[in-house]
Amino acid sequence: MRQAFQISASVVPWSNQPLTEKVIIVSTSASDGSKNLVLQGTVSASPDNETVTLGSEGRIEKESTKTFSALVSATLGSSAAGTVNIYGQGNAASGTVIVSTNPAVNDTLTVGLVGNTQVYRFVSTLSAANDVFIGATVSDTASNLNKAINDTGTEGTNYGTGTTINEYLSSTVSGAIVTITDKIACDRYLGWTMTQSGTGLSLSAPTGGLNGTLLGSIGVGTTGIQDAFTLDNETLDAATANFPGTITPTFDAIFVGGAPFRVYAARGTGSNVVFKIMGGHSSDTCTEEILTGLTAGSATYEVKPAVATPAYSGFEYIKPVCTSNGNSSPIQLAAYVVSG
Repeated sequence: MRQAFQISASVVPWSNQPLTEKVIIVSTSASDGSKNLVLQGTVSASPDNETVTLGSEGRIEKESTKTFSALVSATLGSSAAGTVNIYGQGNAASGTVIVSTNPAVNDTLTVGLVGNTQVYRFVSTLSAANDVFIGATVSDTASNLNKAINDTGTEGTNYGTGTTINEYLSSTVSGAIVTITDKIACDRYLGWTMTQSGTGLSLSAPTGGLNGTLLGSIGVGTTGIQDAFTLDNETLDAATANFPGTITPTFDAIFVGGAPFRVYAARGTGSNVVFKIMGGHSSDTCTEEILTGLTAGSATYEVKPAVATPAYSGFEYIKPVCTSNGNSSPIQLAAYVVSG
């Protein structure tokens, strides 16, 4: 009897799949802020992956740079301290800054996420980063502020040298009205804040951010989420690459009924994937090591059989364990057991 290796679904598998969109990741714990999250899935109809750094600030939402149409797994380097939620696209918050009268010299505008704000200072002589030049009219000043937020003007003319693009906001301008918009479409965990010194500005802080569809969650104390799928692809067609890179997934136990068995593993391009085989008398008690160092082929389409000796033929169940995965991207892989 032939049975393919099957990667297990996580305890809580993916809830939904993205509709060809970038995804948004946020943890409920600041302690997850220094961790990387590896996303594995399909981009432009091909297997692909991306590493997203959640950010040293902690609990600040991040957006993938790649547009995923499907997700296979998401994995943290260490257990989640909070719940790491992965969303599709939602609605971005937006607000306005109206330059009602030209600000006085050294008046300021402070805007951003709570604890992570940017201060813009209005001046008649530019001397520092994030200085905004007070123009001849309120529209000129609004235009200079818009250019400073987006870093699209001329340093030393519209705003101070050293000004960099706002990390969280983009903006547009129409006359004296600067419309600011969140760079990612979600309900920000930390919330927005906007204040001014002086009286030249009329402020409306960003509101209206909504999360998109919840795609999946990595629970507290766990390292990842994945759906179940089988490694049964003898043709090793590059279009159906199915073994995720960077992670070492968990496999389901395979019933062999006490009969002798052979293990076959083949792969396409990529670094070696190494397995060992554990045996037991139930699917939950595969704790005795049977085979070690089972390598999934070479860089060519090669099949390597590994044969269990008769001494191990009494096990009712065997369970593959992935001990090494040197691939940064998904690869083509077939792995299965023949018994009986």
